Amino acid sequence: MSMIFKRIREYTHNNRTQYYIIRYGNFATNCNIKIMYGLISVVLGIDDYLSRGSTDCLVILIGSTSIWTIVELLLHTSETRVIKPMLFNVGEGTSIRVPLWLSLIVQGLQEGGLITTIGLYFGDRLEDTMSVIIFHVFLLLSLTNVCSQKSLTRSSKRMVNTDTSLGFIGCITSYDIYSSSFLDKENFLRQLRMFLVMVYFSAWWTCATWWIGSRGVEVKDPVSNEVTSTKAATFFVLTYDVVFEIGFAYLIFYHLFIEPS
Repeated sequence: MSMIFKRIREYTHNNRTQYYIIRYGNFATNCNIKIMYGLISVVLGIDDYLSRGSTDCLVILIGSTSIWTIVELLLHTSETRVIKPMLFNVGEGTSIRVPLWLSLIVQGLQEGGLITTIGLYFGDRLEDTMSVIIFHVFLLLSLTNVCSQKSLTRSSKRMVNTDTSLGFIGCITSYDIYSSSFLDKENFLRQLRMFLVMVYFSAWWTCATWWIGSRGVEVKDPVSNEVTSTKAATFFVLTYDVVFEIGFAYLIFYHLFIEPS
C-alpha cells in the first residue's frame, strides 16, 4: 500500500506545473544586513519590556527564531530552497563565509524573528500616532536598503508548490483559523492587528524587491520542461507568499507563545 501511495505522489509531482520564487542580489546571502535586522528586533523587544513591562515581543522573537531556524534547515536539507553560502563582510572587498549552522540561525532570526516582532510590537501600537510614524520610517528605510542593491545575480531558488510546503502551509492556516475561533475579543483583535502589520510590511517589501528585479517567479512546464515567467503567475505566487507563507505561517507563533492558556 505504501508503494502505491509513493507512486501516486511521484506521478502527481512529476506532472505538476512547478512554481519557483527566485531571489537575486546579495540580500539572501548578506549576513551583515540580517544581523542588523536581528538587532532591531531585540531593541523592539527590550523597548516593549521597558515601556509596558511586557515580555511578549522577546518571547515571540526567541520562539519564532528557534522554530524558523528548524524550518530553514528542513528547506536546506530537502533542497526546497537552494541558496548560495552566506557571507559576513568585514571590510572593503573582504568577506568571511559563515558556517552553515550559523547562517541558518541568522536566516531564522531575520525571516521569522524580525517579522513576528514587528507585527506584534507595532500591531499593539496602531492607535499610537508616533509609533505608526516610526513604523513607516523603518519601512521606508528598509525599502531604500532593498532598492540600493546593485549586483542582481541569482542567489536562491525555492519551489513553492511542493507537497511538503503546501501541506505545511495548509495545516498551519487551518490551525490559525481554528485557534482564532476560541480567542476572546481582545486577543482576537490583537492577533488580527499583528497579522495585518506583517502582511502590510511584507507586501511593500515584496513589491520593492519585484520592482528592482531582485525577486521573481519562474514557472516550469512538466511536459516540455520549458521555463517561463508571466505577470499573472508572478502576482499570484508572490501574493500567496505574502498572505500565507508569511501572514498565516507567522501568525501561528502568536498562538504558540502569546495566546493565553
